[in-house]
Amino acid sequence: MPYADLGGTVLRYRVIGAGPPLLLIRGLARCAEYWLGFEDELARDHQVILVDTRGVGGSDVPPPPYTTAAMADDLARLLAHLGLSPVHVFGLSLGGMVAQQLALRYPYRVARLAIGCCSPGPRLGGRLDPVGASKLLTAFVLPGALRRRLVAEVTLSLPPGERRTWVIQRWEELGDLWPVPVAGLLGQLAAAALHDPGPALGRVHLPCLILHGTEDRLLPLVNAQRLAEVLPAGRLEILPGAGHDLVAEQPERVARLLRSFLS
Repeated sequence: MPYADLGGTVLRYRVIGAGPPLLLIRGLARCAEYWLGFEDELARDHQVILVDTRGVGGSDVPPPPYTTAAMADDLARLLAHLGLSPVHVFGLSLGGMVAQQLALRYPYRVARLAIGCCSPGPRLGGRLDPVGASKLLTAFVLPGALRRRLVAEVTLSLPPGERRTWVIQRWEELGDLWPVPVAGLLGQLAAAALHDPGPALGRVHLPCLILHGTEDRLLPLVNAQRLAEVLPAGRLEILPGAGHDLVAEQPERVARLLRSFLS
């Protein structure tokens, strides 16, 4: 994956496929490899831009705290560097928060917006599940394998079986290959905690698809419902049986919904 020097912050990125451009933004402490091949499904119809946001993977790790607005600024500079505008955007979890800010701050750079397992912030009633949030925070102070297994307990609803085993194994491999620096983790945690665009999202008149699973143990479904209410052109799709990490659990279904929406 190449690197882009964006005037103070270097981001690692990759571009694959051909067609209308689509930017993918992963969630907390996740570099681009955590899409687990989901990007290949979309690259059949789109030019897909994958990126390590600040603090993870091969990108720079500025001192914390971060904000979702600053992370959106990074991505706007990357799109300018690549000469791409407007692009479709799909953000997952923290990536969905960054996508909201990208649409708010740079509406001319976004064609259509898709948001998965995400929150509009506390002013609109978006909130974390206290048990899930407690487990997730506990996970980050545990050593490698224990941490990743507790994260899986919070973010996956997959039953025991081949798919769950494969996902956790891949996460463990990626965790060893791309360990998250403490400063990057703290910075991204701060960005998620401080994210609160609230009613300002009413200014985003772009077509918007909101995806959320019924078994999300971190962000209750009410978060997606609030997003659908405040976004003027928001449409909510509920995925029965899906947990927080929609793409790891139901990649084919999510790709199908995205393709339909973006076409």
